[in-house]
Amino acid sequence: MTTTGASYTTDLIYPSAFVFGQTPIYMQWAAAAASAPRALASKPFTYCDLGCGDGITLNVLAAEYPHASFVGVDLNAEHLALARKLAERAGHGNVSFQQSTFAALPAAGLPPMDFIAAHGVYSWIDESARHDLHAFVESHLKPGGLLCLHYASLPGAAVQDPLYHYFRLFAQRASGESVERFKAGFAELQKLRAHAGFFAAQPAAGQLLDSFKGHPVGQLAHEVLNRSPHSFYCHEVHDAMAALGLAYMGSGDLKFNHPDLMLSRSDHALFEEVTRDGGGRLRQAIFDLVLNTYARVDIFRKLDAKADANGNLDPELPPGRAGLRGIEDLYFRRIGIADSLEARRRASAAVAVDLASPLHSAVLEAVGPEDRTVAEVLQSERVRAFDRAAVEKAVAELFMMRYLNVLIAPTRRLVHRADRRYRLASPINSILLEGTSHVPGAVAFASPVLGSAVMLPAEVRRQLSAWLRGGIEASAPQFVTNLVPDLLRFGLLEEEV
Repeated sequence: MTTTGASYTTDLIYPSAFVFGQTPIYMQWAAAAASAPRALASKPFTYCDLGCGDGITLNVLAAEYPHASFVGVDLNAEHLALARKLAERAGHGNVSFQQSTFAALPAAGLPPMDFIAAHGVYSWIDESARHDLHAFVESHLKPGGLLCLHYASLPGAAVQDPLYHYFRLFAQRASGESVERFKAGFAELQKLRAHAGFFAAQPAAGQLLDSFKGHPVGQLAHEVLNRSPHSFYCHEVHDAMAALGLAYMGSGDLKFNHPDLMLSRSDHALFEEVTRDGGGRLRQAIFDLVLNTYARVDIFRKLDAKADANGNLDPELPPGRAGLRGIEDLYFRRIGIADSLEARRRASAAVAVDLASPLHSAVLEAVGPEDRTVAEVLQSERVRAFDRAAVEKAVAELFMMRYLNVLIAPTRRLVHRADRRYRLASPINSILLEGTSHVPGAVAFASPVLGSAVMLPAEVRRQLSAWLRGGIEASAPQFVTNLVPDLLRFGLLEEEV
């Protein structure tokens, strides 16, 4: 999101990116233990994206959740023109866009929201705008609703903040648009690098400077010159949200909810020792210290009369425990049905979890080769002999280690037939396929089964485009054999009528 202030970048379009952490299914998963059940695939809900940019994420979500209502808010008129054009081309009647500051947003007459997301916003606006964002969340998030809040975090951003500060100092005295001013700042910092004590004392600053090489200059200029120096320790943000009646539920970057999957056994043992009896606040802060976290995607739940001070609906549920009570209507599908016990033993060597344990094996067997609802897995005979909390933890670990997919709907029972022609099932995906031939990285495509997105690399998009035109059936049999069945199952493809 950009503003008219001199410290913000207004002459560049913020680059498109799909944000998994702000999808309803990821937000619901992060808050599952404490959140009221919400049937994402069938019941209407409202969703607001604060700082929506050019609307890629919202338009993908609008295709995946046609029964929901989405609204995107941004200050940049160019962003919104692109977002509205994309929605119009895709035929989305369930998404709208609002040009507004956060201060003026209450006058827009928006309805109460089940979900609010603010990605790439909180650390990049001034204190007054953050106050206005707080006021909107407090007044418009429904009781039980979920907020996704992305921000630059400390201690990881401790090197980034001063480096960006000096970028802006040099850019202020340079002429031209943001790209030219960014290049001027980069050149000056490179001159100083061998002589400045900052770089000698902070090698990571030089590594960050080196990492800029090869990245699109426009994207870097928007990030660096648009940034206000407002990185936060997580407990500062959690306290600010608590003052609004919101409780921290977990991370939308779901792997951060599992220290045992991100640390070695010895590091995890030390982490548990240091944080023992310290509560969730200390645990989060120390985890950021251990990982040197530079950005967080936090999920908060607005408390209601049924919830306790930790946001839990169940008074017997221990604070902070990730469970599955709010997502029992979702589906699991195994990834790689033939995964071996030995392969899981090898994967366990790098983490603090035994993925080859009898419990983890029982969960995978309970899912089996077909799609199963979360409730079916939890109630199956194979896992009922184990403690419920241990089962839920094992399920989450298998999902995070990519042995399981979580879905909002069963996979489609479509089989590729060589005598049939196929097309992309969603207009938004046809538009994305046509418009991203020049994009070197992966692009998000809507999946009404996943409820998040399928990321297709450039080569896969090239092959898909050729195959839809009838050009690679014989020349690229591996694409047809390995990828087309998945594209059918996850709802990206359908037979032409």
